[in-house]
Amino acid sequence: MSNNVIHPGRVLRAFIEFLLLSKSSAASHLGVSRATLFRILGEDGRITTDVAMRLERAFHVPALYWLQRQAEFDIQQAANSGDYQGIGRLKSSSETCDALSLAEGIVTADYGHTDLEALQID
Repeated sequence: MSNNVIHPGRVLRAFIEFLLLSKSSAASHLGVSRATLFRILGEDGRITTDVAMRLERAFHVPALYWLQRQAEFDIQQAANSGDYQGIGRLKSSSETCDALSLAEGIVTADYGHTDLEALQID
């Protein structure tokens, strides 16, 4: 991930401007307060699941697009904060990768998306 991830509010602000919409009319159409939209556009607010769903309905841009942008920004901010430097590794990368693959496989099988017998657990 780049160290220069852009706040999704900046992208949304440019998007709204390219569509020649006023911020107030966009907020009204989306059914959010002006304050909420203005915080996001000013890069002080977050694009929540609710806002992302409203954007998807209004503009045909998948909610996941907005949520991924927000998550990338949030992760960059957290990584740069230094708050997690004191946390050491519990297991090796290969052990955690194998355990995650097994866990996902079992959970997926529980929901009927994968044949449990196809999992190769040694």
